[in-house]
Amino acid sequence: MNTFEHLSITFILILVLGVTRIVSDVAGAFLRRHISRLHWVPLTWALLVLVWLVQTIWAIYGLREFEAAWDIVDFAIQLLGVLFLFAAACTVVPRAHDHDLGLFELFQRDGRWALLFLALFFLLAVVINHRLYGVDYWYIGNLEDMVLAVILLIILCSRSRSNWALGTWLFIVATLVAMLILTPAQLR
Repeated sequence: MNTFEHLSITFILILVLGVTRIVSDVAGAFLRRHISRLHWVPLTWALLVLVWLVQTIWAIYGLREFEAAWDIVDFAIQLLGVLFLFAAACTVVPRAHDHDLGLFELFQRDGRWALLFLALFFLLAVVINHRLYGVDYWYIGNLEDMVLAVILLIILCSRSRSNWALGTWLFIVATLVAMLILTPAQLR
């Protein structure tokens, strides 16, 4: 095993904890549906964060043959990106119980911060790709990450339900495009 393979265990454990958190929080929201009305937007964002967690696990696994000298700064930058994704997983489905608010209202109040963490993940991914893997800033994958971050920040600043719905659909499309561009079809 090389250095990256040893260090990647830490990243994968954190990402898997994020997957567990989302599944648990979605199940909890379902069980509280008689207290807070369910809404497709927060549940869709939970699914989108879950997709990015799984894609990142897949990408990390795909880098197992990566050979380079890592230092503490490289490890810390990569760890910060994983922690941004974990924070998105922890905040995307609100756990609050409020008889007056539905899941969408709770999401706008509390869950919206998952979008900020997701945007920070995509912005940091550009730095990670350049610093650790030598990818040019203008590489299509980095441009896609920047587009995803901008979409998230625009949605985050919106207050309108219709803008949230439109932004969610736009991010779904952008995620599908990113998956086609960024995700290797198979690993050896």
